[in-house]
Amino acid sequence: MPCLNASYDGGRFGEDVPVKEVPVREDGIYEMTCDRGHQTTTLYGMSRYEIIFEMGIDALVDGYTREAVTSFATALERFHEFASRALILGAGGDKEVWDSARKMLSRASERQYGAFVALHVAMLKFAPAVLSAGQREFRNDVVHNGVIPSDEQAIGFGEAVRIMIVKTICDIDEKLPPDSNWQALFWEEARIFEKRPDLRDRRKFSRVSRGSTVGLARMDPPPTLAEIVESRRNARLAMRRQ
Repeated sequence: MPCLNASYDGGRFGEDVPVKEVPVREDGIYEMTCDRGHQTTTLYGMSRYEIIFEMGIDALVDGYTREAVTSFATALERFHEFASRALILGAGGDKEVWDSARKMLSRASERQYGAFVALHVAMLKFAPAVLSAGQREFRNDVVHNGVIPSDEQAIGFGEAVRIMIVKTICDIDEKLPPDSNWQALFWEEARIFEKRPDLRDRRKFSRVSRGSTVGLARMDPPPTLAEIVESRRNARLAMRRQ
């Protein structure tokens, strides 16, 4: 996590701005003191599904294929929740009403999935891209039956999830108001502030974000998951040689 106070003092990222390793937090809020004594509170501006997908990539880079598949599967479930919010907002739906309705489904993943499919069909007029029967069987074998997948199998599953997420984001952008996805992200952040009322004063924290593999800001053309994993593994090897 970069120290933004150091950057405000005239530092430049990648050169003289301190960066501190911090564990991933549930609430997305990072309070730290950098090596120069700056105390900062930072909101990391990524949706939950993005963070979990990136954790899957990190697991692949480290060679933990089973953990990678589990993360990719969970990221897809959380993306369905995110996309449902974007679809509701794009159609002019009420946030509070939808939040209340979601609580009825909070412990039922199949019902959440059904709600996403129904919203997608109702708002976009066609069925969403979903896992095939073989991909669902593979996921269940890994998650529930303890199967340890190969590197190629884990990357293949993650790539399928990546393509589905990116396609749905693009479909929402094309068919609904162009800020629907971003409003869903800001809605997610607003729920963080509900739990941390001390941060409602925007002068008390900074917001930082970076592009993710399945984020709203996309590269054109986007790299494949295999290319991303190879790049990060090479970067890891280069760091170890220094």
